[in-house]
Amino acid sequence: RDDNGSGSAVVMEAARVLSQVNFKRTMIFVLFSGEELGLHGSEAYAQNAADNEENILGMINMDMMGYVAPGDAIDVDVLSNEASSDLYAAYQSAIETYVPDLGVVDGYLPFGASSDHASFWNAGYKAIFPFEDSDNYSPYIHSDDDIMGTSVNSLELTQKGTQALVASLAQLADIAETKICGNVRSAENLQPLPDIAVTINSIELITDENGYFSTEELTPGEYSILIWDESFLETTRTISLNQYSTISTDFYLIPQGVERPYLHLINCILDDDNIGESS
Repeated sequence: RDDNGSGSAVVMEAARVLSQVNFKRTMIFVLFSGEELGLHGSEAYAQNAADNEENILGMINMDMMGYVAPGDAIDVDVLSNEASSDLYAAYQSAIETYVPDLGVVDGYLPFGASSDHASFWNAGYKAIFPFEDSDNYSPYIHSDDDIMGTSVNSLELTQKGTQALVASLAQLADIAETKICGNVRSAENLQPLPDIAVTINSIELITDENGYFSTEELTPGEYSILIWDESFLETTRTISLNQYSTISTDFYLIPQGVERPYLHLINCILDDDNIGESS
């Protein structure tokens, strides 16, 4: 059924996929009851959250994502309000990056209609509502014809709507990786150094064409980093890596045979007491 089996399926599939990844922010997947009776479930949830001052950064409401009228493009209509404009922008940005063939248009609901996003607006939270179509949503809802093939006639829209939700949530929640990465450059001219050997404990890596290296997911602990190449002096560093943190550490290699010292000043203040100014 389109109303609201399609939206519920999108939420459950997104939860299945995203449960396999760690994130810096919490995601809560809720299937509200009583929406057709007056938003009872979402109203109780949102009001309780507001009463307890819960820090909800945004809510994305999925209600009907399975019907495309004959001749219509496969796109999603997004309902938003002024307070939720940055959440809407983040959703659009995720689609442009990860689901670029899914169109996004500004949406609306007919007079008197509503959905669970409104409960969060009323409680002072940001919320958006991606919807199958503002003008030509399924004409079969609230009837015995709200069935697969008739009312849910576009699994392509359902799939793309799911991908859009997964992409936007992952982007907003920020993947929490435990890893080490960095750049290797020449200390003489600051140019990136490709094909440089990087050893992190027993992990062997090679810098890419931009001098960049990155590990896979690591366990927390102490890591010794060794950077070496026959053309440069060997460089070592030891770092402590915490759970769900990514440490970016850059290295500047001194060419073999060079005796003069190097000093790199990054984000420093040069103070001239003679003129009383800093730069």
